Amino acid sequence: MNGAWVDLRNSLESNIIKMPNSLDDELKRIVQEESSKKNPELAAQHFSLGEEALRAKRFGEARDHFQIALNWDPNDRYYTGLGDALLGLEKTDEAIWVLEEAVRLDPENDQARSRLRKVGSEYHYKRGTSLHKEGRLVEALQEYKKAEEFGMTEIPDQRQL
Repeated sequence: MNGAWVDLRNSLESNIIKMPNSLDDELKRIVQEESSKKNPELAAQHFSLGEEALRAKRFGEARDHFQIALNWDPNDRYYTGLGDALLGLEKTDEAIWVLEEAVRLDPENDQARSRLRKVGSEYHYKRGTSLHKEGRLVEALQEYKKAEEFGMTEIPDQRQL
């Protein structure tokens, strides 16, 4: 066995050990065997499991499945699912980045664009409001401008945020 293969195998094994407990041993075995190559079929299976977990509001499990799907076949649909799971986990910063990646991969992905527009504008508006209350006006203005860049055209009702 050459050194590069040993390094790859060791890297994969160390990543498998870090996988969440929600995945069973058989799944870990499959991931270990298959993670070094692109596998759209297994990615699609994990995407389906992620969607199922998302519908059941098991956001951590959904995140895990979408991340596995992305490891095997990075595409905009999987990034969109991951973004939704991250939003469910209230990880808005990460969700915005992931949804931006989905839109970068497919600018016509209306679901990701719509979600990004709503989440990004609300997120930056809230940050701007918080900074404004703290008297940090320059930073607040920057956040309000970012909210506008995400498509916010009017001040939202605070009760809806």
